[in-house]
Amino acid sequence: MATLWGGLLRLGSMLSLSCLALSVLLLVQLTDAAKNFEDVRCKCICPPYKENSGHIYNKNISQKDCDCLHVVEPMPVRGPDVEAYCLRCECKYEERSSVTIKVKYTWSLDKTENLNPLSKRDNGPA
Repeated sequence: MATLWGGLLRLGSMLSLSCLALSVLLLVQLTDAAKNFEDVRCKCICPPYKENSGHIYNKNISQKDCDCLHVVEPMPVRGPDVEAYCLRCECKYEERSSVTIKVKYTWSLDKTENLNPLSKRDNGPA
């Protein structure tokens, strides 16, 4: 019985690793096909100004256009206040790898399922 149980555990581990490897392979192929539009963004954090409360703006644009004038829509102020408002905003271009995030998430789910294989043990007929 112990040999059978050990064999089942090894088989389960090999199947989990196979599923993980297949998931990684599929995600890598998706990355090669095209970059996800959510992987890059410009984030502008604008503090309160006059009667306007602070606000965070996000937009998927190129790095060269990452500034207040291209990201803040709708512009909460008009006329000469636009320049003063934009000077207070801090804009940063951010790039991330959603594929890496997906692979790590899949891997952590796989690890969580296999934390305690003995808890899945069949105790026989009741």
